[in-house]
Amino acid sequence: MECIQHPNTNVAGTCGTCNAGLCSSCFQYYTIPSCVQCFQSDISSVKGKHVKRLVGAGVGYLVALFLFGFSAPMPWPFLIALCFAGIPAGWRSLTKITPDVFLFLPLIGWVIYFGVKAVLAVIVGVVALPIYAIKAFREISMVNKMLAEG
Repeated sequence: MECIQHPNTNVAGTCGTCNAGLCSSCFQYYTIPSCVQCFQSDISSVKGKHVKRLVGAGVGYLVALFLFGFSAPMPWPFLIALCFAGIPAGWRSLTKITPDVFLFLPLIGWVIYFGVKAVLAVIVGVVALPIYAIKAFREISMVNKMLAEG
């Protein structure tokens, strides 16, 4: 078997996604052994995921501004919109720290759990959304650099 990038070179391993042959230099190039095509596909999907979430947060912000209008004193519509847009980011943050013990709750326990989690998601989302946005923009710019070099 020969390397997919370097013909006439013996294989040292295979791509973790498509099982294409990789020589020793290609095999050690990425942390997870991957051929160039699979790596570009993977980082493009990461970029797409971040773009979808950021666009969703922006749309949520605009929808909240439209729903709550500008009738309130000026900082409040923007803060309410930030809370509304931050709910998904807050929910994801809380899901990371939720123990598995909640799997065995009765129905009323689930209702209380989701109610409390929804309220906490609003509060946590105000902080989590800007942090996530900064990380996402950094990762998107890193992906763009990798794709440009690739």
